[in-house]
Amino acid sequence: MQQHGVYVNVFGELTFKKNDLVFKPTDVLSKNLIHLLEFLICHRHQVIAKEQLIDTLWPNTNNPESALKFSVHRLRSLLEKESFFDEQLVITKKNGYSINPLILMTCDLEKADQLLSMSKQKDISIKQKMEILGQLIDIIDKPFLQNSVDVMWCHSIREYYKSTYNASVIQLMQYAHEQSEFNQLVIIAQKATQVDPLYEDHHYYYLIGLISLKRYRDAIEYYQWLIGHFHKEVQTSLSPKVKDLYTFIIKQEQINHVNMNQLMNELDDFQSEGSYYCDYEVFKRYYQIAKRSSERDHASYYVVLFEIPDSFSHQQSNTIMEDLIFAIQSSLRKGDVFTRMNPKQCVILIPCEACNNIDNIVNRVKKNYKSNAEIPLITLKHHITQLSKKI
Repeated sequence: MQQHGVYVNVFGELTFKKNDLVFKPTDVLSKNLIHLLEFLICHRHQVIAKEQLIDTLWPNTNNPESALKFSVHRLRSLLEKESFFDEQLVITKKNGYSINPLILMTCDLEKADQLLSMSKQKDISIKQKMEILGQLIDIIDKPFLQNSVDVMWCHSIREYYKSTYNASVIQLMQYAHEQSEFNQLVIIAQKATQVDPLYEDHHYYYLIGLISLKRYRDAIEYYQWLIGHFHKEVQTSLSPKVKDLYTFIIKQEQINHVNMNQLMNELDDFQSEGSYYCDYEVFKRYYQIAKRSSERDHASYYVVLFEIPDSFSHQQSNTIMEDLIFAIQSSLRKGDVFTRMNPKQCVILIPCEACNNIDNIVNRVKKNYKSNAEIPLITLKHHITQLSKKI
């Protein structure tokens, strides 16, 4: 008796669906049995030789043939208890095993490959390509066999579809921008940043979408968050093209005609407790204002660079930097400004009348760090420079 209508998901968690029934092997199978079933499912149109299964799944086992035989027997027994398949799922062939061809299956892997091929056709419209790409990324937005990240044979396939997802979603966002579907662009980009949060182009197109919708304030706030996110997660700065976007946003930000009360409410949105922690690009503007003030009014300003040692791990450096930012913010006055330049350095700008005052401020930062820090530092390096004054 031939069975119809079994749909198999291999993106995300391995899942079987038949009409309204859903079977998740993780509910009943051990990790090793899931690995065996996944390999057979992904090669279900082939007879898999025993030697290939052993080399793939039991390469370092003392008695691999016995392990394979026991695993197949155990897999069949547990699947039969579930009564999901009308036929035995795993059958024995000469010198190997295969998935029963009497069980008709459709797999999301094959559907994804079909959609990918269709998206490359030259005789279809942009709208049709967008629809196809939308269906494709909805399938492959989860990792290939996500419960088997430690299985070697999955790695190259997983990386291929991760790369395919990123390329496809970028193409879709480009089409959405060309078609002036800016709201759709923002929605696609927002989801893509959740799927692969460290793929910078997804964030780039999200900013493009916000700019296209003239949501400049949202774009500025997102950019400032993004800098901290990349510093924290990968200890790197954003690419020049994303930084250029920020410069463009600043120039394009528009404010409609407002009365004085509306203006003050708008400006008050940026108030914060303690000193002002800002993006480096904003800090540079404060610096230019301070430099002009120093030259014009003989005011004293100091730039202080704090630097944490290189001897800490990525995670430790993030913790130290978060505690250092807290120590700086709580040590300075509201009129003082500081920023995080990179994963290991913070810089502050302070108006100060005498050198001993700036020394007191630096010591206060170090004391506050020492009192509250999760990771103690023997030395917290700092460098001080006074802005040149016009005499």
